[in-house]
Amino acid sequence: MTRNHGEGAITCVGNSRPKINYNNIYENDFAIQARSTIYIDARNNWWGKSPPDESMIIGDLETNVNIKPWLEAREERAYSGKQEKAEK
Repeated sequence: MTRNHGEGAITCVGNSRPKINYNNIYENDFAIQARSTIYIDARNNWWGKSPPDESMIIGDLETNVNIKPWLEAREERAYSGKQEKAEK
């Protein structure tokens, strides 16, 4: 999830309880926005650097957005679209 502008890569609202794991999330206006008190499981992602830039995450990192542990490098198995383009 890269180069998303405006609200950024991920915006969670309402009663969603997303699990966002093993992704590459970087070069966005924001990485994640939590628009309620929902719990977001965002562990084991690559945020573009280690440790992640916490200013890119809107939500309470102590109570409703869990980013720990994070990946120390890019997740090579994450979807990038490169394989699909190569097959065409």
